[in-house]
Amino acid sequence: MIEREQIEMDVVFVGAGPANLAAALHLKAEIKKHDEFVEKGIKHGPAIGDIEIAIVEKGPFVGAHILSGAVMDPKAIRELMPDFLDQGCPVDSVVTEDAFWYLTESRGINAPIIPPPLKNKGKYIVSLSKMCEWLGEKCEEAGINIFPEFPAAEVLYDENNAPTLSPVWMRSIAAARSGATDSTVILSKCFSGGTCTVLVTKIASTGATAKC
Repeated sequence: MIEREQIEMDVVFVGAGPANLAAALHLKAEIKKHDEFVEKGIKHGPAIGDIEIAIVEKGPFVGAHILSGAVMDPKAIRELMPDFLDQGCPVDSVVTEDAFWYLTESRGINAPIIPPPLKNKGKYIVSLSKMCEWLGEKCEEAGINIFPEFPAAEVLYDENNAPTLSPVWMRSIAAARSGATDSTVILSKCFSGGTCTVLVTKIASTGATAKC
């Protein structure tokens, strides 16, 4: 059997999209808050301490495969990071006016009522690529490990067909591009997510859900 290097991690997020980047940051912040409360006696129980969190990304850098623009409701990012604007969040502009037009072959009719899902006044126009790149920088500042050019190759299962504690084999794109054909190089690392491995599934155009 081929011996592969293992990198021990407590939590592994597969994919460096906005959902996983924000979730990793939130997890790091919640652990820090929990430990502070335990130390001050506000909470009872053991402190969690510093844990190793990894985000693996198939692109050459965070944001490389996130190409679309978006209208961002600031509610979630404000809960995650109240001073997100002061920290350099890359917003392009603020939506200042809403309009809903019904177009015919010869004219346009400005509807007097805008459907609630289409109301965006006060929200921010952003580039998701820049947003992810910025969130990635914040993750690294918080001590979260990010591994670009390492897409998840497969989930490992034990003899009972249950996911093992080392569930993610990584396929190195950089090694493949260099012409390497030996599987011990291309399939070189196993990330051991002893506590949790988070996979994100896209749901049509409505966003993403994290599965642990």
